[in-house]
Amino acid sequence: MSDRETLPVGATGKRQPTEPEFPGESVRRFKTACHSAGRAPGMRLLEIADPSTFASFGTARLALHGVELTALGHIALPWVAFAPSEKDVRMYPVFAPPPAWATHFAASGLRVLSLSFLGKPVSQFDLSELRLVETVLIDLNKPETVGDLLFNYWD
Repeated sequence: MSDRETLPVGATGKRQPTEPEFPGESVRRFKTACHSAGRAPGMRLLEIADPSTFASFGTARLALHGVELTALGHIALPWVAFAPSEKDVRMYPVFAPPPAWATHFAASGLRVLSLSFLGKPVSQFDLSELRLVETVLIDLNKPETVGDLLFNYWD
């Protein structure tokens, strides 16, 4: 028995074109959490962007008293991470610690991912539940960390 955490099917956000679409529940929860956070005192929801064609995540730019951060909502899993708001965040996210207002995301049923989790090497995870298309893309793209694996822009 392995003591490594198992990444669930869909962790890469990729599937074969012949496979059914991801259910969309995690995207709905992400949008709900973004709107909830945006209504909190001092908060502003600046923008929500759906996942682009190759991205495994959607984004939302939020600001608390003018300090902006981007939330990254995984397309297939109810997981969220945070990154500084930069123009390349959709292609090359650099992760940031979850802000205090990440509680809005947890309250919406999302797993708020810590910097320590996102920075763990892929080798520390059990990938046995992933689909073939996912493992092939991992072999091709060689993500170093689980954050790179989860929040990717692979073709």
